[in-house]
Amino acid sequence: MSHDHPDLQVKVIPTTDGQTVALICSSSCPLTEEPAVYIWYQNREVLYQDWSPWYQQLVSSEEAVRYSCAIKGYEDLRAPEVSVDSVTRSCFKVTYAKGTMCSNKQTSEEEPCSITYPTELHVQRSPTANPNHVRLTLKGLEDLHSAEVCVYDENCWSGNYVSRRICALEGSSVNISSEYSYPNYQPTSKLWLKIKRRVKEDVKEPLKAEGRVKYHDNMKNQHILTISNLKKDDSAEYTFTLLDDHRWVWSDSPGVTLVVTGLKVELSPSAVVTEDQRVTLTCSTSCPLTDNTNYIWFFNSRPLTPTENHNKHLVLDPVSSQHAGSYSCAVRSHNNISSHVKTLTVQSKRGQWTPAAAAGVRAALLVIIPLSVFCWIRKKRTSGQPPTNETHIHMEQLNPGPVYEEVSAPPTD
Repeated sequence: MSHDHPDLQVKVIPTTDGQTVALICSSSCPLTEEPAVYIWYQNREVLYQDWSPWYQQLVSSEEAVRYSCAIKGYEDLRAPEVSVDSVTRSCFKVTYAKGTMCSNKQTSEEEPCSITYPTELHVQRSPTANPNHVRLTLKGLEDLHSAEVCVYDENCWSGNYVSRRICALEGSSVNISSEYSYPNYQPTSKLWLKIKRRVKEDVKEPLKAEGRVKYHDNMKNQHILTISNLKKDDSAEYTFTLLDDHRWVWSDSPGVTLVVTGLKVELSPSAVVTEDQRVTLTCSTSCPLTDNTNYIWFFNSRPLTPTENHNKHLVLDPVSSQHAGSYSCAVRSHNNISSHVKTLTVQSKRGQWTPAAAAGVRAALLVIIPLSVFCWIRKKRTSGQPPTNETHIHMEQLNPGPVYEEVSAPPTD
């Protein structure tokens, strides 16, 4: 029987589109395994495991779908289940299977509870009875960070990041933006730091503007860090720092979390299936890309038709021998970045169809059947009886139709 880990939870993070949220498997204590392997569950069924703590897809309102996570090796210590009830531009509502998040409102922590969270936080200044004091009001959660504001006047150092969480494809480029303000005197220099979180000690590395790293400082009160040809090792936290006479005068922390992911094709229920089954192919990533991402699917190195290639899921229902072959996927905005090839094998109900076997059968039919027709016609002519229309073989029947149309099995002799 599984038990819930008090330090492990599924955090729900709003996205900028106002229609979806992101999920992350979070622990309040440092993990000894580096990197840890996270296991995700949907309605208590294992979905997948990956090194990234982020759930691979953005989630919309699905009250009947519950999510949980665990660390590999500690599967019995799962996070409490979470379902996303509603998502709007101003707030989102989630339900926790265990009432630990609402324990101060409930008589028992074992009861489920629902909470409505805001999607944005703002620090507001308002006058008080004492002119020497300023009241600060914070609305929301600690997972959501508000922009900094000056408490007493506008003459202070402050800053904010345009986006605090970025999921980018390996081999692509990314822009990390910081907006800031400063007093009457300007900083002497600006610097980005790359921070690798470690169990014993964080590793901080100053980023020099050279090679794959570029600084863009031609806009007022905005600084952009560009990293091109992203690699998996670029996954880290990035913070922006203003310096005055080689001293750090301001640094906005926590910074921007960047996760660099590749593309891979996953087949469900498996890579070897039987005819008439339903097969789902997923163009999978280690973190959720933006919700408006367009995907391209390739079958035997050829792109599929435009009507088939928008979604990260490709469904073959029912699957047939014509679908056997190699599949890969790519993101439309990065055509040169594609996944590795994954082979789908389709077994007939009386045998097995491998991609090579299916191609061999089609090639054999293209040779044997025309030869048989030629022999039959010759025999008829020698007997003085011309061939009739019914004996004509339509060659297009031997050629497979579009990959995702329902096609019949090849004709047998």
